Amino acid sequence: MKRDRWRWGALLALVYGLWAVGRLVVTPALEFDEAEQVLHRQALLPLYGAQPPLFEWLVAGLCGVLPLSALQAVMVVKVAALCTIGVGTASVVEQLTHRPRAAAAAGWWALTPALLLWDGPRTLTHSLLATASVVGALAAGAPLLRGDAAAMRPTRWLALGIAITAALMSKYNTAMAVGACGLLALVAARRSALAGSVGQGRHTVMPWVRGLAWMAPGLVPLAWHASVVMRNWDTVQAPIAEKMLSGVAHGPWHGTVELVVAWIAHLGLPLALLWGLTRRWPCQMARAPVSASTLPPWGRYAFLYAAVVVSAMGAMVATGLLTDVRERWIMPLAAPLLALLAAWAAPAIERRSGVIQATAAALVITGLALLLWRPWWLAQHGTASPNRLPVREVAAWVDRLGPDDAVVVARPIQLAGALAAYGQRGRRVLYRESAPPVWEGTRICAIVLVDAATPLANAERLSALGFAPAGPVVRRVWPHRRLPDSGLAVEAQVWTTHQRPCPEGAAVYHQRP
Repeated sequence: MKRDRWRWGALLALVYGLWAVGRLVVTPALEFDEAEQVLHRQALLPLYGAQPPLFEWLVAGLCGVLPLSALQAVMVVKVAALCTIGVGTASVVEQLTHRPRAAAAAGWWALTPALLLWDGPRTLTHSLLATASVVGALAAGAPLLRGDAAAMRPTRWLALGIAITAALMSKYNTAMAVGACGLLALVAARRSALAGSVGQGRHTVMPWVRGLAWMAPGLVPLAWHASVVMRNWDTVQAPIAEKMLSGVAHGPWHGTVELVVAWIAHLGLPLALLWGLTRRWPCQMARAPVSASTLPPWGRYAFLYAAVVVSAMGAMVATGLLTDVRERWIMPLAAPLLALLAAWAAPAIERRSGVIQATAAALVITGLALLLWRPWWLAQHGTASPNRLPVREVAAWVDRLGPDDAVVVARPIQLAGALAAYGQRGRRVLYRESAPPVWEGTRICAIVLVDAATPLANAERLSALGFAPAGPVVRRVWPHRRLPDSGLAVEAQVWTTHQRPCPEGAAVYHQRP
C-alpha cells in the first residue's frame, strides 16, 4: 500500500510539474498574485501588508538554497501546495476509513473545485498555500478525529503545530477552519471517553497534555508573527477591512447572497461529480447493514464543521463585518469539509474508485492543458491588456532609462512584476499601490515612473520632495497581435533629486503619483 501511495503522489507531482514547466516556457507574462510575489522577493520583510508573509518567505528560502528565479520559486511552491492538497486529502481519508482505493480517488476528487482547476494554478498564491496547510494540519491530526490521541506520536503533534502555524501565516481566515477542526477533535475525544470506562478518563486527558507540549514549539513562529501584527495593526487591519466591506452599500442581504453563492460555486462541481458517478449523495453512500451506533461519525462531523464555519461567516455578514465574500476565501475553509465528506462516502467511492479517479484526473489535466492554451487564444481573440505585453522587450526598454541607482515605480502590478522578473540592471521595482512596509527601509534618489494602465499623471506631486523630471515623457506602443493598429501604450519618465540624504521610501509612498 505504501508503494501505491508513493506512486500515486509521484504521478500527481508529475502532472503539476509538467504544467509548471510548460507555463514558464509558454507564458512569460505574470498574473496578479505572481507579480506580487516577484516584487516582494526583492526584500525579506517580517510583514508585507495585509497578507501574511509565509509564501514570500518560502520563495525567498527557495531562491537562497536553489538557483531559481523568483517566478520559478513561486511555481515550485504552487506545485507543492497543489500536490499537498491531493495527497493530504487522500491521507486523511485513508487514516479515517482504512480504504486506500477510496483515499486515492478522494485525493484526485479534492482537486476538482473550480478554483483549483483554474484560478488556483493560474494566479492564486496565499489562498493555495493556506488550503494546503489546512489539509496538512487535518492529516497530521487525523487520529484526534478518531478519538485516539494516544496514537499521536510527538512528531505528529509537532507537525500539527507547524501546519497550524503555516495555515494562519498564509491566510488569516484559516482561523475558522482550525477552530472548527479543533472542536471536532474535542467532540471525538468526548465520544471516545464516553465509549470507554470511567477509569479511562485520565488516559484520555494525558495524551492531550503531553501532545500540546510537543505542539508548542511549532506554534512559536505564529506567536512571533502575532506580535508583529499587533505592532503594525493599522497597516494590516485597514486593507483587510476595505476588502471585507467593499460591498457595504448593498447591505447584509448582498453579503448573504454572496456567501451562499461562493460556497455553492466551490462545492458544486465536486458534489455533482460524486453524484453523477455514483447516483447517490454522501448521506446515502455511508449506509451499511450495521446498527447506527457503529456507523462512523464522519457525516456528522462534516455537518458540524460546515455549521460552525458557515455560522461564523454568517454572523460576520449579519453584523456588517463582512459584506463582500470572495470565492477564494472559501477555498481553505472548504478543504476539511471535502475530506470529511469523502470519508463519509468512502464505501461508495471505493466501489467506483477507478471511474472517480480517472474522471477527476481527466478534469485536472484538461484544466491545466487549457491554461497552457489560454495565452494563444487570448493573443488571437482577446483585447490588448498589460498582462499580455511582450514583457521581456518592455523590460529591456525600461532598462535603458535612468541611472543604476534608480527605483522603478510601475503600474499595473503585472507590469511591475515583469520588470522585476526580467530586468537586467538589478534595480529595485515597486508597484505604486504596494503596502507601505514594502516602500519603507530604502532611500530613493531617482525614480523611473512606468505606466501601462493610464497616462502618467500627478507626477508633479514628487516635486514636494525635491524631485524634478530628468527628461520628457517617453512613450512606446506595443502592437497587439490581433489588432496591430490598436496596441498598448507604455509611458515612462525619469525623476531625480539632488537632495542629500535622499528621501525615504515611506515619504515617496505618500507623494507617489
